[in-house]
Amino acid sequence: MLLTIKTDGLRFRAAGRAWRKQVKGRDAMTRDGRPVWKVKVHAIDDARETSEDIWVEVAGEQPVLPHDGEVQLDGLLFAPWVNRKGEIVRSFRALSIAPLDGAPRKSA
Repeated sequence: MLLTIKTDGLRFRAAGRAWRKQVKGRDAMTRDGRPVWKVKVHAIDDARETSEDIWVEVAGEQPVLPHDGEVQLDGLLFAPWVNRKGEIVRSFRALSIAPLDGAPRKSA
């Protein structure tokens, strides 16, 4: 099950560079052959005065993000799954992630 996350009123900051997702020691790919990247993102809710670090997966070209700079997440989804121990694993996906306009860009 995929659940769309409403991101209105939230801010996101890149907490590091994008890493290739690994599955059983191999680089993860989508069914159509695009590479999958993992990005640690700091999600900030100013209205509730809370924040949380999440790992977000995005497919396609490697995102080039500013370290600790604000980013835009489009199409953020929550896709939980159950591991072999019967535990629910939180998983987040996005259609795209990019620096906000005006944010400094850093090369990969």
